[in-house]
Amino acid sequence: MEKIDAIILAGGLGTRLRNVVNDLPKVLAPVNGKPFLDIVLCHLHKSGRIGTAVLAVGYMADKVTECYRDSGRFNFNIVFSVESTPLGTAAPSRRPWVYGNGNDPCHERRLLRGCESGSDDDGT
Repeated sequence: MEKIDAIILAGGLGTRLRNVVNDLPKVLAPVNGKPFLDIVLCHLHKSGRIGTAVLAVGYMADKVTECYRDSGRFNFNIVFSVESTPLGTAAPSRRPWVYGNGNDPCHERRLLRGCESGSDDDGT
């Protein structure tokens, strides 16, 4: 089965959640005791179709990278694309590494997904 890469948009400010989780980025907001991003990554893990998950992080990126840097829990690699200045929704999808520059980790086929998409569908 051909592996594809997933680009997870996980860098939003989470302004609507600040009164609930002001010390965490929204992707780490707990849902049933687990960070929401775990739920998204578990769905991708179950698909068996992902080669690399690129976590496009921005706001509180250090907390996300700390949580997933050495994660061996999934059947794919996790790499980080850190946006130091907010560039807008889906800006990471327009970065050169997404389209291939000869040095990127991405495969020919990619899945772009917003982290707050809480679907059971793995999108593949």
